[in-house]
Amino acid sequence: MRTNLAGLLVAFLPLMACAHASRSTPRATVEVTAPPVFSARVSGAGRPVVFIPDLEAPGEVWDTTLAHLDGGVEAHVIEVAGFAGNPACSGPLMPRLRDGLAIYLREHARGAILVGHMFGAQVAYWLAMTEPDLVRGVIAIDAPPSRFDGTVDPEADEVRRVWGSASADEFARGIKDRIGSMMADQTLAKTIAAKAVRSSQPVIAEAFYDMMTRDLRAQIPNIEAPVLALLTTGNLPPEMLAAVEAFYREELGPIPRHELVIVQGSKHYVMFDAPERFFVELDKFLAADAGTR
Repeated sequence: MRTNLAGLLVAFLPLMACAHASRSTPRATVEVTAPPVFSARVSGAGRPVVFIPDLEAPGEVWDTTLAHLDGGVEAHVIEVAGFAGNPACSGPLMPRLRDGLAIYLREHARGAILVGHMFGAQVAYWLAMTEPDLVRGVIAIDAPPSRFDGTVDPEADEVRRVWGSASADEFARGIKDRIGSMMADQTLAKTIAAKAVRSSQPVIAEAFYDMMTRDLRAQIPNIEAPVLALLTTGNLPPEMLAAVEAFYREELGPIPRHELVIVQGSKHYVMFDAPERFFVELDKFLAADAGTR
């Protein structure tokens, strides 16, 4: 089942820091001694919660979540290099982002809860595997801890080749179509897509390939922090749901404290399609964390 499911994941997934953190409240500029692979917009006060977006998405996809939290946490919204018009960086993005965020967490947000959306969730899992003293919890949207399966390499390589060689118009059209298919509100989808189309083709193509082919399975038992994994069903054919759920449960199994929540009917952008359910799960996770501090 795992081999067949890996190919299906490719089919249904998207095809496709700077040296400072700006703050929305008056505070001193934070200097980050990290590779120039992200910037962080910081607001609110309290426990640190870091929000990492999906491939090519702007940080503003978390704005409604921040509005819900209403400044009750110190929110760090990550803008990734090469995504949504942010200046691209050279070299492999995913490991450099992980390394840069590890430095950032150590210096500015130790003990953070990481909230990641697919690509962002994969980075969050990886940080929890390698930096357990820096990560207090992980909320992962539509991402198991590792997507690797050797049989998926040729398909992932083909996606990388197609997206890397597409014309600018083809790339933009593909992003618009994909984002439109991944959220119910088409007006909002157009707003997000208008920024996502400014992403760097090489960065997105390589980041997708890296996410699909990086083997993290042996490190999954290293995750000590509690994990909440949200699986949306709106972009899955009904006949696939049981196999995908089984795949998630297999991947999450080695994590001592984990919960899988299936959000029926929501498409990929659960924070927009099912905000009430997402906020309930987010608040419950934050409340449980507060009770252990």
